[in-house]
Amino acid sequence: MEENNKKRVKLIMVEDQPYIVSSDEIKIGDKALVTVGGQFPSIVLCENEMVLKLITDSKLSLTAAFKVFMEPELIKFEPQQIEKILENGGMMEVQFDGQNYNYSI
Repeated sequence: MEENNKKRVKLIMVEDQPYIVSSDEIKIGDKALVTVGGQFPSIVLCENEMVLKLITDSKLSLTAAFKVFMEPELIKFEPQQIEKILENGGMMEVQFDGQNYNYSI
């Protein structure tokens, strides 16, 4: 992410772990979070063209794929902050200041 650019991201819980995802284009080598009807989130590694097509060109209209922006080990939110973000539908803005990511609901 370039410095001072703002981006809309979403916090989604997968097996009690927070992931921050974006609607950026998913490419081979990326991790993606895939949901069916907004439920049953799972993490998929797009290791080749076949996997990429399965999640991005799905024939199932309820399947949605998001690029993983930040994984749980890098997320420093307190449990209360995660609850507040989820109350807002998980949506937030992120801005990179050159050293840190700054989030706002």
